[in-house]
Amino acid sequence: MMQSPALRLAGLIALLAVALIALRFGPALPSRDLMALWLAAKAVAAGDPGSVYPPLSPLFEMRPPLAWFAQARDLGRPGEVYPYLYPPLWAWLLAPVTRWLDFGAVVAGAFLLNSLLLLAAPLVGLRFALGAQGARQGADTGAVLAAGLALLLLTRIGPVALLQGQPQIAVAFLVLLGLERDRNGHPLAGGVAMGLAIALKLSPLPLALIWLVAGRWRAFGAAAVTGGVLGLASLALAGWAPHAQFLAELRAIDHTMLVSSAAYSLDLLVAVLGWDAGGQLIPSLPAEITDPAIVGAFAAPELGWLVLPKPPLYGLAQRVILIVLVLGTGLALRRLDDPARRAALWGAAMTAIAFFGPIGWAYYYIAPAALAPVVLQCLPRRGWIWLGLALVLLGEPVGMVLSAGAPGLVPVANLTGIGVLFLGSLVAACTPMRADRLSPLRRARV
Repeated sequence: MMQSPALRLAGLIALLAVALIALRFGPALPSRDLMALWLAAKAVAAGDPGSVYPPLSPLFEMRPPLAWFAQARDLGRPGEVYPYLYPPLWAWLLAPVTRWLDFGAVVAGAFLLNSLLLLAAPLVGLRFALGAQGARQGADTGAVLAAGLALLLLTRIGPVALLQGQPQIAVAFLVLLGLERDRNGHPLAGGVAMGLAIALKLSPLPLALIWLVAGRWRAFGAAAVTGGVLGLASLALAGWAPHAQFLAELRAIDHTMLVSSAAYSLDLLVAVLGWDAGGQLIPSLPAEITDPAIVGAFAAPELGWLVLPKPPLYGLAQRVILIVLVLGTGLALRRLDDPARRAALWGAAMTAIAFFGPIGWAYYYIAPAALAPVVLQCLPRRGWIWLGLALVLLGEPVGMVLSAGAPGLVPVANLTGIGVLFLGSLVAACTPMRADRLSPLRRARV
């Protein structure tokens, strides 16, 4: 993939470093998102599938079953526990594994896999933008990959997902792989990757619909068949009852505005503008959890997230915006011939879909962040400005400084950074380039 010996050496060093970190620190990572999957699988293995999903409430409060807090203590991870919010299939498939494998080993393995996928994501994005030949021949490949890794690793987008064992890393990688395979002449393989991503989480579904609108019939068909087969397998394994619980949980999410500093979403923007009156603060730990051994060293149980009912017009506006995004992106892709500009448009669309969709956690921006360096290929002179500004606004150093002196500005900086990420990709997609002004990467492609 990479012709430069220096790049090969850097890649090898990165792989070795990731492996050593996984072996040394992996078992001790919090991995609370992965723990939700593990505890759900344990419930299935124990013959208690009814406790996989939390008791239903009118609003999505992001609370697991209360018994999970004590189980988390037994796993050596007292404190916050998150609910299981994935299709039943994965809990049922993992259930037998919980009988013979230690959770610490699973955490270390997941950290290693997620790290490798995160490191590979910008490279897959580069192949999507330029094709395999262009990615191999590009003179500034290293700079582009470095820019993608900086956005993923120096902001909250990647590290939070790594620390929590978040499956979204695999979902984002599969989405990028699906787009890359379709772009490079393998639509069936691309559709299978996208279908698997949709089966892990439903959030990539609008991206498959963009394929449909754009006329990528084979890729869309493969995604639909893959998702359908996995859905039927889930029903066969788990039965209808847990699927009904899962769908009810999704409806609760759809009717809830959730405001959190870890979510870069329309809901957070509404809160920043002061339109969140009447919200209910959900503390990080429930009031029923008082045992110090279960609370652990959790420093600020009074912190949490805000939930409030989503007004009907607000929910309708969100759905209309998402439909317009899918239709507009698909139709625009029909008219764009330049692969780099098409990749930039995909990046802009994924950013907007994450922002206007439900919740919009920071790690939902992994795929668009990995694609963001395509701006350097379309705007070789201005691209660094867009990327640099996004990195500064979303970066951890700025967040730490603002948290110490003006914490109210942290969400403003984060939301502005997401806006810069979107606008940079959109401008790149809309800017035709003369051949004499192409970046070295795009000259290599042609």
